[in-house]
Amino acid sequence: MLARARALHASSVVADLHIDTLLSHELFGYDMTRRHRNRVPFSPLVWQADIPRAHDAKLDIWGMGLVTKQRGDKEALFTRIRRQLQYLDRVCTDTGLIRVLRTRADLQEALAAGTIGAFPGIEGAHAIGGDLDRLREAFDLGMRYFTLAHFTNNEACRCSMGWGNLRADPTGGLSEFGRRLVDEIHRLGVVLDLSHVNREGFLDACERSDVPVMVTHTGVRGVHEHWRNIDDEQIEAVAKTGGVVGIMFAPNFLTGKFVCDLQAVADHILHVVKVAGAEHAAYGSDMDGWLWTMPRGFSDLADLPRVTALLLDAGLTDDQVRGIIGGNVKRVLDIVLP
Repeated sequence: MLARARALHASSVVADLHIDTLLSHELFGYDMTRRHRNRVPFSPLVWQADIPRAHDAKLDIWGMGLVTKQRGDKEALFTRIRRQLQYLDRVCTDTGLIRVLRTRADLQEALAAGTIGAFPGIEGAHAIGGDLDRLREAFDLGMRYFTLAHFTNNEACRCSMGWGNLRADPTGGLSEFGRRLVDEIHRLGVVLDLSHVNREGFLDACERSDVPVMVTHTGVRGVHEHWRNIDDEQIEAVAKTGGVVGIMFAPNFLTGKFVCDLQAVADHILHVVKVAGAEHAAYGSDMDGWLWTMPRGFSDLADLPRVTALLLDAGLTDDQVRGIIGGNVKRVLDIVLP
């Protein structure tokens, strides 16, 4: 089954919606152009992705989180975002091995050339400090998805958990600024990401969206009840827009345990398939995202086919699996990107 999964990866579009490698560069000067290896058991925290391993894994679409501090001077918060986008631009120019997917034409050209397509996204509206001009500047620098919240409440919405929210708050939807922000995100041709957003704000955003939205990295409550995970109504709301739900690989969110098997990842994906259909599921691993551990049998990008093998073993067809490993993401980008 693993050989069959690897063959599918070799002949399909492969996407991971959320990998935080740019954060490692911002914090430690991590060079994503060099091959690295995480030698610690269960590969915790970072050092799980780089360009050489992405090529080995035949990754076509690389969702790159752009992370800044949760609080601080508004311009300083955005400066960190600007630096990460400028670094990515230099890597693209210097290596020729990766390019930013600014338009759907870029996506088609990258796939035809076998070049990795970088799909960078700001994680949390606190990064723009209530200023839509900062959103537009990030767009000009190549940002192409935007997560409304991270681990703090902000001018647009409330987070599912974090500073300013001692517990999940179901009572507050999008603010007036949040509604304007969603409208501008759609106008620019940026994908709206609803990871980390509290339930009411999440549903507000889906209702307001007339193009597909994404949840780039999450688990589902139908498998494990956790504040970080979304419920069936939220999955259905995303599907109604034509969007996709990317399943993360974090054992604590998937199972509530420090360690789990890769089957837990497959179980969450299969629940999305059961609720909304295979056309609305995707990978959103959250590698390099300071996860405490990774599942048994998974250490870095090269192990993605191991998850795919479990989906095939569960009885999904080749076409369904092709969608989950990347085709569904490509479909959304073809619709939303300018």
